Amino acid sequence: MLMSIGSLQVVLDKYFYPKQSVVSLLKFDKDGSKDQSKILLKRTVTPIPNRSDMYALEIEIKLDTENSINPPYDFEIVVVGYFIVADKELDSSAGENLTLNWGSQLLIGAIRERLSMLTQSAPWGVFNINFIPIPNAPEEKSKEQSATRPLPKKKEVKRRAVKRKTAKSKAAKKKAK
Repeated sequence: MLMSIGSLQVVLDKYFYPKQSVVSLLKFDKDGSKDQSKILLKRTVTPIPNRSDMYALEIEIKLDTENSINPPYDFEIVVVGYFIVADKELDSSAGENLTLNWGSQLLIGAIRERLSMLTQSAPWGVFNINFIPIPNAPEEKSKEQSATRPLPKKKEVKRRAVKRKTAKSKAAKKKAK
């Protein structure tokens, strides 16, 4: 799978699950609150020796037992993905940040799917992980903040919409001819 923005590219080489554990909790009250399960997220990126363009990203997601209320399952899933950064001019730190940010999105989706699959035949039914906010790596965060700009005024948005409509209508007229 290739993910790219401009000239920066990250390729997922492979991924696997070194740990998958789901335990149905007998104390779960199916008539009680169901959306109070809290999740702990841990991410670790490691450069692969003798490969300046490859990084291993390990993501661990598990139930936060101390802060969860009425969780149906106690779970822990670890996934490891190997990513190749196609831009050879990036230094190691930038490659790690790129892998950490982009790879996290991909691997958390894989964990979400795996946990649903593991719980589909469990006594409390399918357990789906909701959205997990992923903090940006420090260097990427500072770049993102400096790239922000104020929202355009309403008049500017209307002008842009009118320009798009006229461009579309002109293209439709040319097609009709």
